[in-house]
Amino acid sequence: MDLDLPISQDATEKSFNALTIWSRARANFYQTKYSEALKDFNKLLEIKPNDTLTLGFRGETYQKLEKYNEALIDFNNLLEKEPNNYLALGLRGETYLLLENYNEALTDFNNLLEKDPNNYRALELRGKTYLMLKKYNEALIDFNKLLELEPNSALALRLRGDTYLFSEKYNEALMDFNKSLELEPNNTFALELRGETYLKLKNYHEALTDFNNLLEKEPNNSRASELRGETYLLSEKYNEALTDFNNLLENEPNNSRALELRGETYLKLKKYNEALMDFNLLEIQLNNLDFHEEIIDKYNEILKIEPNNTLALKFRGNNYKILKKYKEALHDFNNILKINPDDISVLNLIIETEKNKNQSINIKTQKQQTRIVNDIITESSEFINWIPYSQFKDIKYIAEGGFGVVNSAILIKDKENEIKVALKNLHNSKDMTDDFLKEVISHGITSSSDFILQCYGITKDPNTNNNIMVMEFAEDGNLHKNLMLNFDEITWQTKLERLYCIATGLEQIHNNKLIHRDLHSGNILMGVNGILGSIRIADLGLCRNIDALTNYVYGVIPYIAPEIFKDSSYSQASDIYSFGILMWEFTSGHRPFFNRPHNSKLMCKIIGGLRPEITDDTPELFSDLMFRCWNSNPLNRPNIKEIKEQIYKWCWGKENQDQFIQAEQLRKISVQLKFLEEWEGNNYSSYHSEAIYTSRPLNSTISLSNLMLIGHKEPISKVKDYKSVQENFEIEEWF
Repeated sequence: MDLDLPISQDATEKSFNALTIWSRARANFYQTKYSEALKDFNKLLEIKPNDTLTLGFRGETYQKLEKYNEALIDFNNLLEKEPNNYLALGLRGETYLLLENYNEALTDFNNLLEKDPNNYRALELRGKTYLMLKKYNEALIDFNKLLELEPNSALALRLRGDTYLFSEKYNEALMDFNKSLELEPNNTFALELRGETYLKLKNYHEALTDFNNLLEKEPNNSRASELRGETYLLSEKYNEALTDFNNLLENEPNNSRALELRGETYLKLKKYNEALMDFNLLEIQLNNLDFHEEIIDKYNEILKIEPNNTLALKFRGNNYKILKKYKEALHDFNNILKINPDDISVLNLIIETEKNKNQSINIKTQKQQTRIVNDIITESSEFINWIPYSQFKDIKYIAEGGFGVVNSAILIKDKENEIKVALKNLHNSKDMTDDFLKEVISHGITSSSDFILQCYGITKDPNTNNNIMVMEFAEDGNLHKNLMLNFDEITWQTKLERLYCIATGLEQIHNNKLIHRDLHSGNILMGVNGILGSIRIADLGLCRNIDALTNYVYGVIPYIAPEIFKDSSYSQASDIYSFGILMWEFTSGHRPFFNRPHNSKLMCKIIGGLRPEITDDTPELFSDLMFRCWNSNPLNRPNIKEIKEQIYKWCWGKENQDQFIQAEQLRKISVQLKFLEEWEGNNYSSYHSEAIYTSRPLNSTISLSNLMLIGHKEPISKVKDYKSVQENFEIEEWF
C-alpha cells in the first residue's frame, strides 16, 4: 500500500520531496535504522497529519525504540480512524504486552482473534500473555493451535516447551525443546531452556553439556553462567560452581540469585562467614516476607553448626526485626551480648527493637471450642495449645512450692526442633480446676508480652493424671537469687533497665484489666544474665480480673499493700505497692524486712506506715517514686504507665542524669569499702528465721492482726505519714 499523497499532474517540489522522504523512511525502517526513520515519519505527518499508514509505521518505530507510551498514542489514534485495522490492533496489543499491561493486551488479542481466528502472530502473542499471567492451560491451547497451523515451527515448539517448563511438566518440555533444536540446532534460547529442563529433572550431566555449548557460543550469557553454576552446586562440584558465581558477580555485583547461590556454595564448603556476607548483601524487598523466611532458614543452618556465630545471630536478628518478630530478634541480640558483652552496637539494636515493638495489644474476642476427651478439658484458642506428654523428654525435678512441683524438660516440637521448658505440675489438678484454667487463661491473654513468662500450652501426666502447665524456661533463676549473687556488680543503669522490663510486663497485665496479686522477687525470673528483654514476670496463679471479687489472700507479707491486710481489697494499685518494694530491693540487695519475723505484728506496722529503710546511695527522685508507690492510700499511687514512662526517661533520656551518676559513684565507693573494711552489709545469714519469702495463705494471720488493731488503745490511723516517722518508727509493743 502506497502513501496517499495529494499529488497533481503538475507535481510540485513539495510533493516530490514527500515521496522522497517516504521512500527513505521505509528504507531506514526495514534496515532497522529506527531513529532516522522516526525523523522522516515525523516530517511526513507534518505534511499530512491524519495519514493512517504513516501513523502505523511511526507507532511501530516507537515500539522498536522501546518508546511504548508514544507508540500507544499513535496506535490509539490510528484505531480511532480505522477500528478494524488488524495490524494496528495486533501492534497495540504487543505494546501493552511489552508494558506488562497484560489485561489490556489480552483484550486486543481477543478482539483480533474474533475477527481473524487463525492469525498466527496474534495467537503467539496471546499465548505469551497467558504465560506471563501464569494461565498455563490457556497458553497451551494457543501454542497447540500454532502447531496445528505450522507443525514444524521451532518458535511454537519453544514457546510450548517453555509453558510446560513453567507448569513443571518437564518431560513434555524436553520433547518440545529437542524438536525445536532439531529444526534450529544453533538456537541459544532453546539450548538454555533445554539445559534448565535437564536441571529440573536432575540430569546434571546433560544440563552441563547444554550450558557449556551455550557459553561457547555466548561467553557473556549471565543466565547461562548462573544456571551452570547452580548445576555444579547441585552436582556437588562446589569449586566449579564458585568459579561461575564469582565471574558472574564481577560483572553483576547486585545479582541476587547469584549471591544466594554463591552463599549456598560457601555453606557447602563450610565457609560460613563468606556465606553470611553474601546472604546479607541480598536486596530483599520489605514486603517479600517469604524471602525473609528463606534467608532466616539459611542463618538457622549456619547456627546449627556454629551456635555462637555472632554474625549469623546479628543478621538473623535483623531479619526477625524486619518481620516484626521482636521476641526472636531480641533473643538473637541478647545471645550476642552473652557471647560478647562489649558489643555496644548490639545493645543499640536491642534498644531499637524495643522501641519498634507495638506496645498496644488488641485482644481479639475468640470463640473457644471446648471438647472433653477422657475427662480432659482442652481449650482450643489462639494462645494455648494441648501438648501430648509423649513430646517431653529428660524431665528433671527443679523445686516444689505451695502450688506444686516444677520440673524442667525438653519439648520435642519436631525432628529438628527441641526447646527446654518448665513443667508446672499443680497439686491435686487431676481435673481442670477453676484456678488452673484462670492461670492458663491469664498467660494466654498476656502471651504477646516479652516480659511475662510464656505458657506454651498444657499437658497431663499419665502417671498422676495431674494437669501441667508447659512454661518458658528461665535459665538464671529468680531476681532475688540474681541480686544475692551479683549485687555488687549491678550498676544503676542495669537496675533501671530491669525495672523498666518489670514495669513493661506489669503494664501488659494491667492493660488487660488484670491484677497480678503476688508480685515479689521470687516471681521475677531471669533469662540471659539479666540483659534487657530477658526478665519475665512469672506465676500468674493468683492473677485475676480487676472485677473479680475474692477474700482469699495469698502471698509474701512485705510485698503486700496495707489495704489488703485491712479488707482484702486487691486492685491494680496493690500491684503498684509491690512494685515499689521491688524498687527498694534493687537499691539494697536484700529482701524487705529480712531481720524480723513475718507475722501479724509486721502486718500491723505496715498498716501503720512502716516501710523499708532507704539506702544512702538512692537518688532522691527514685526514692520519691518509691514513696508514691508505697502510699497508704491506693488512690494516691501512680499507675504503671506513668512509672514505666518515668523509668524509661531515666534509662535512656537525659532527665536527672546527675542524680544517677552520683548514685553510681556512691555505689562504687560502697563496694570498695566493703572489700577494704570487710563490711558485711549484705550478709544474708542475718535473715530472721521467721522471715518467710514463699507465698502462703495469710487470711488467718490477717484476722489476728485485725484483732490486735481493735484491741490497741490508740487508733493506728493517727500515724499519718510514714515518711515522717520512718527513722524513729516505734509502735507500742502490744505483745
